[in-house]
Amino acid sequence: MTNNLTFGKKLRALRILRGFTQVQLAKKVGIPQFRISDLEVDRNLPTPELTRDIELALDRPGWLTDPDIHTVISVLTNDHATVSTVTKALAILEAPNE
Repeated sequence: MTNNLTFGKKLRALRILRGFTQVQLAKKVGIPQFRISDLEVDRNLPTPELTRDIELALDRPGWLTDPDIHTVISVLTNDHATVSTVTKALAILEAPNE
């Protein structure tokens, strides 16, 4: 896996891994669903405060801003998610940047 992780890829992978839809996560964070969508496709970058709020909503403080690929892999493999969910998350992270 190359280290081409964008904020959006990490957000989408973590959201899926944690079992949230965009609507559910947006509601938990208190923002419109389209903001989650925009963030996941790297159309916009979040403020540090929004990043923190999203990480807390997903119960993974610091994960979205950690550039270390080993942290990403550690979260994926230690999160007690199903194999299918981890596979989806890894596919997102490995996809080429647009």
